[in-house]
Amino acid sequence: MTKGRLKTVLWAVLPLAAGLALRLWYVLHAGRIEGDALIYGGIAKNWLRYGIYGFTLGTDLPKPTLIRLPGYPSFSPSAFASSASTATSPSCTSSARSTSAPVS
Repeated sequence: MTKGRLKTVLWAVLPLAAGLALRLWYVLHAGRIEGDALIYGGIAKNWLRYGIYGFTLGTDLPKPTLIRLPGYPSFSPSAFASSASTATSPSCTSSARSTSAPVS
């Protein structure tokens, strides 16, 4: 690798790594899970556990819903399934994904 190419790669990788570290620190230390995150998380867990895209009302099976579009909830089961069942796991996975996504 030439010196110029190495310099270009470092200028690209270092800010991405710093951004990822900052996002993960924020999620783990200052992030709050409230509002829509709870709704999306509930839909994702029901989809993963029962195969039903919906809300849990009481102790019955989830009731199907279309209150939210399936974009983020379709990503969340993979985050829940690929990590421990903690509340911050999907947030950490989401931070890593959004940092590595190409800018359009």
